[in-house]
Amino acid sequence: MSFTPNREQMYRLIAENMTDMIVFLDREGNYVYASPSHHFKLGYGVDELLHKSAFSYLHPSDQARIKDRFFMLPNHIDGIATDFQFKNANNEYIHLEVHAKPIYEAGEWVGVLVVGRDVTEIRKAWELVRINEQRFRSLFEFNPNAIYAMDGSGVFTQVNPATERLTGYSADELIGSSSLKYVHPDDRVTAIRNFRQALKGTASTFEMVTIHKSGSNIQLSVTYVPMTINGQIVGVFGITTDITEEKNAKAQVEFLAYHDPLTHLLNRRSLDAHIKACLAASKPHLGVAILLIDLDEFKRVNDTYGHHAGDALICGVSERLQEIESKHVSAFRLGGDEFCVVVCRLTSLDEAQSFAEHVLAALSEKILYDDWTIRVTPSIGFAYAPKDGQLPETLLIHADHALYAAKRSGKNRVVAYAIE
Repeated sequence: MSFTPNREQMYRLIAENMTDMIVFLDREGNYVYASPSHHFKLGYGVDELLHKSAFSYLHPSDQARIKDRFFMLPNHIDGIATDFQFKNANNEYIHLEVHAKPIYEAGEWVGVLVVGRDVTEIRKAWELVRINEQRFRSLFEFNPNAIYAMDGSGVFTQVNPATERLTGYSADELIGSSSLKYVHPDDRVTAIRNFRQALKGTASTFEMVTIHKSGSNIQLSVTYVPMTINGQIVGVFGITTDITEEKNAKAQVEFLAYHDPLTHLLNRRSLDAHIKACLAASKPHLGVAILLIDLDEFKRVNDTYGHHAGDALICGVSERLQEIESKHVSAFRLGGDEFCVVVCRLTSLDEAQSFAEHVLAALSEKILYDDWTIRVTPSIGFAYAPKDGQLPETLLIHADHALYAAKRSGKNRVVAYAIE
């Protein structure tokens, strides 16, 4: 036997089994009917609500607004949608979204039908999304590091202000252009390799050079991170730090470790390794000369003109030594007024003697300092490998003996080492 409910029974079945809350309010906003869903949604028994004002359950901040909308309902035949906070049986306010529609009998407004649902969890979820979005935006916008997003082709889709400052380009200029455009040609292969690695799901950190809008090069430390949405890698995030000053400082420290800070010639620390390299590369029929140079009467210059003049003289001598440097000739400052020149691939002792005489002449020329002309002469002693030894320390000792002999025999001359 089949059962066919009449209209009233059908409406009651729907109202009493819906998870949404159904309410009838009279013209004053009092409950006339509340569906059973109120009990498990709000904690109220249906009888608790009947004949009570719905406005009394509203959050104070919503009462005036909802009352105005309620009494305007007769002007909205199709009803209105709105939202508000509603107090449940635990005295907690939850968020409801409702649709309210006026009810008429015989053409007269008699009350309101309200269908509502609890959207508290949805609101919380959206609020969490909003907070996370604000956090991400703050991290993105205010981060001192350059942060940018690229699509799967390496095209910029988003850049933060630090990226604009780093590159010199505006966001409008960067977005839509290939990131490779701003990478130094020597580093593009490295950038592509790390970009592809990120697209496969592996983050990486590397160094590269970018080209600033002004044309200058900037040293960067770059991290590429996969950009994942719904489990799919859709692009790459770049996080970049300018390490130009750090790299320059490191290079300066390394330079000063092996160079004289005043003249920028190689220093004593570099000398031993350089002589070893020259000896190792020398062929049987080719020799190496070690020239030790000391400036005659250098103390007189300091005492007469001052230490600034002495420094100027040292720099002038260094410049002349740098002029004679070549692939096979290297100059060193050992300290004070002592210098060394290492000459590789010489064919004979006579060639070494001739080169030392050339250095003597170059260093004997006058040097201008302010309004004065300074002139000192050098004394040079040299040792020749393999004749005078095949170890750096031996050659340096023998060259020093030769230098002492040059000083003792009248200065301003070249003396080759000879066994005493």
